[in-house]
Amino acid sequence: MILKDTLKNIGMDYVLSILNVRTPYGKERLNSLTLYKNEDELNRQYDCIEFLMGFIQNNKRDYNNILSLLEGIKEIRTSIKRAVSGSVLDVSELFEIKNFLINVREICKIQMDNNFIDELKLFRIPYLENILDIEGQNSRSFYIYDSYSQRLKSIRSEIKNYNKRLNLLREEIKEKVEQKYGVYVKQNSEIVISRDDVKIEEVLCDKNLRQALKTPYYIIFSLELGDEGDRINNIIEKLKAEEEEEEYRIRTYLTEKIKEEEENFNRLIVLISELDLLLQKAELAIETKSVRPNINNSIEIKIVKGRHLKVEAELKKKGVGYTPISIDLKKGSTIITGVNMGGKTVTLRLIGLLCIMAQMGFFVPCEFFSFFPFEYYFCQAGDMQSLDNGLSTFGAEVLALNEAVKYKDKMGLVLIDEIARGTNPKEGRAILKAILSYFNTLNSVLVVTTHFDGVDDIVRHYEVVGLKIGEDVKNISLKDLNLYMDYTLREVYGKYEVPKDAIRVARLLGFEEEILNLAEKYLK
Repeated sequence: MILKDTLKNIGMDYVLSILNVRTPYGKERLNSLTLYKNEDELNRQYDCIEFLMGFIQNNKRDYNNILSLLEGIKEIRTSIKRAVSGSVLDVSELFEIKNFLINVREICKIQMDNNFIDELKLFRIPYLENILDIEGQNSRSFYIYDSYSQRLKSIRSEIKNYNKRLNLLREEIKEKVEQKYGVYVKQNSEIVISRDDVKIEEVLCDKNLRQALKTPYYIIFSLELGDEGDRINNIIEKLKAEEEEEEYRIRTYLTEKIKEEEENFNRLIVLISELDLLLQKAELAIETKSVRPNINNSIEIKIVKGRHLKVEAELKKKGVGYTPISIDLKKGSTIITGVNMGGKTVTLRLIGLLCIMAQMGFFVPCEFFSFFPFEYYFCQAGDMQSLDNGLSTFGAEVLALNEAVKYKDKMGLVLIDEIARGTNPKEGRAILKAILSYFNTLNSVLVVTTHFDGVDDIVRHYEVVGLKIGEDVKNISLKDLNLYMDYTLREVYGKYEVPKDAIRVARLLGFEEEILNLAEKYLK
């Protein structure tokens, strides 16, 4: 279970947005991603990703071919439902289903050539492949072929013969008209005669011609095929009606055969959605140098040089390096302290991102990562003020955290950024200490960032190393401040006071010296 706004707060929405799934089924699977609940399910996901990473790296051509085939797979579930409900599929629907089966067949061939593991294999429906390609042309187009029915073949043959007779009749009349009047009959069986032409009266009385269009200057005539032409056209119309009736009977037959394979289509769609998504998980793992998560039996998390993908990408655009983070977390409460701009919030989000990625079946961007599959996740990070509800920051924090407390009997990961910073320090410290003590009694991991002193005696404590600026540096720009910041974490033992680097940072940024001197005086 992932509580409200947690995915957005940790940056998981960014990770999902960069996955380029190809099929409508893969997109649907991506949008419905949730947490895997047991170790076996997770290991199956990890095994598949591990295999696909090797496949992608060693068989680029086949990988690109699979992507191309997946892109060609369209949404056919509406057509399958129509078939099951008793509707008769039209030619365009039969075309899409045929192409669906062809793409599946070609993917199966690639999978066989590359010894795909069973969990990733699609399967073919050869019988349907054959009846939708009844003439064995191996073509992607679809047509109600003559081979479907001897009667259809016979009807079409008759239509063809009568069309020939009609064309011969048209040619005879065309030659007669051209010879009689010395005019040229166009391809569309029309002639143009000027009203000033001496032959106009004779043409107007000719039974082989009828007026198609009158203008002040000329008249357009078209060939008239007479009673014989009408008789042949009537026969052709009747034959076309019979052809349509026979095609409908064949489409009904094909629809029935598709209906019989409903279960196989549904199974294939699930397999395609998984393959599509797993290929993208594997590609992401390669691109981000991610590793396979290890699953712990106890409630522990270990991150070695973990990276937050969204933050890393944003820093890269700015030409700034990203500092990987390492941390060990156990059941109970942990606090993270450090100066402002020290990356505490990013670390909080990193912990949540890596754990949720791992439990959704992703590899994670670390050198090493182990975790416990939690029953729920909660992350409150950033300004929680709710303008819609008229709540203060603290009020919004309390309501949000109370949602997590409702699941106190479950095993969860709870991440809180600067709780109670919007209230007075004395009460804020007391509230924070109470929260830390409370979660120490639960089967959950709580991580809180804070500026409050005197709360580390009951919890595990990490500190952002912070500024590393020599005494010789007298001023610095805000842009360059990151260059002197060490974002790594170190575990702190014993009595501790939150570092007070704010005055030094203000001085380096050129703040009014008289004010800073007063601040140092009051601090003493």
